[in-house]
Amino acid sequence: MERLLRFLVKPATGASLFIVGIGLYYGVTIWFLDLSMSARTRSDMVFLPWLAAVGVAVGSMLFFRARPSTVFVDARGRILVYGVTLLFLVFCVVTMVTAPSVPLLDAFRGATPEQIAVSRENFLKARVGWAAILPYLNILLAGALLPYCICVAILRRYRFRWVVLGIFFLYTLAFVEKAFFLRLFIPLMAIVAVSGTKRFKLTWLLAAAVLLLFMNTLISGFAESSGMNARDFLVYRGLYIPSRTVTDSLDYWWKSYQGQLLLGATNLMLSQIMELPRIYFEREVFVYEWGPSLTGTSAANAAYFVDAFISFGWIGVLVFSVLIGATISYFSRSSDRALQCILPLFLFSVFLGPFLSVLIGNGFLLCIIASSWINVRPKSESSSDAGSATWGAT
Repeated sequence: MERLLRFLVKPATGASLFIVGIGLYYGVTIWFLDLSMSARTRSDMVFLPWLAAVGVAVGSMLFFRARPSTVFVDARGRILVYGVTLLFLVFCVVTMVTAPSVPLLDAFRGATPEQIAVSRENFLKARVGWAAILPYLNILLAGALLPYCICVAILRRYRFRWVVLGIFFLYTLAFVEKAFFLRLFIPLMAIVAVSGTKRFKLTWLLAAAVLLLFMNTLISGFAESSGMNARDFLVYRGLYIPSRTVTDSLDYWWKSYQGQLLLGATNLMLSQIMELPRIYFEREVFVYEWGPSLTGTSAANAAYFVDAFISFGWIGVLVFSVLIGATISYFSRSSDRALQCILPLFLFSVFLGPFLSVLIGNGFLLCIIASSWINVRPKSESSSDAGSATWGAT
């Protein structure tokens, strides 16, 4: 089991694992889940996952050729790690002080699942006025940037690395969100695999993650309110819901937009570039699936190829898949081991969400920029190797 886990989280296996996952789950397993979908959605799903898998495979064979050895600048690394941590602490204080309530505390006070759900939405998503920026800061910092800094701190053995890790861990629990803490656990598992350490076991981390999933499910009361036990609820959420969200999103698009391409209006940045009114498609799908939430901010996240398809059609799926494959290759071949360690988190995110929102909104692009800043090429090699970073295959 330990060897299998280490193999699965190794950066070198990222592309292959993602391709197999897309093909097996969305291309095969989905047909055994007794999902209700329209004839158009059914015909789309016959080809969409496989086109996505092929595109990722093509993209993973493209990469910026490995740069010459880089030098880690420790002063810059410490500035990055502690600077981001300080910014995150300020964000946490502001969020906690201005929040109407904290979901975890509400759960301990005996709030109902419905009350906890509202508390969770009001904690960040439903903010208005100046506080409307807090949800974006949350996902920008906690999505990838802080996990990357934690990887740097642990791999470089910074003195306060466990303090930073502990702060982030406590914050992930405050949501009573079933899987938010995986943004910490997934990179930690990658660190164990990349570093080759024998002091920690991936099976320990996996067991702890499963235990936390059960704990969050029990504390929130969502399993009980749905008439399931915790185990069945987690299987339902993990196996059934992602595939249902994909098919429901396509069904809703065909019914409400008649197959009209949205041209990036679902993404904040693209909608501004294209000068299109923003379409909150994921919120609309949630209402279509479950009815309106009390705060109106609940959203249903679907795999990246859905957003690519409804925005730019089949060409969009292929292009976005190639870009994802190239991004995977860049991460896995980086000389920065901390950047390698957040690759599994990137794969997890695009498996369940739109590519551009993950890359930009979740902070992965910032991680790439930060990595280039703290890992510098020696000047003696810069001139002789100029122009070596070109696209091509090994």
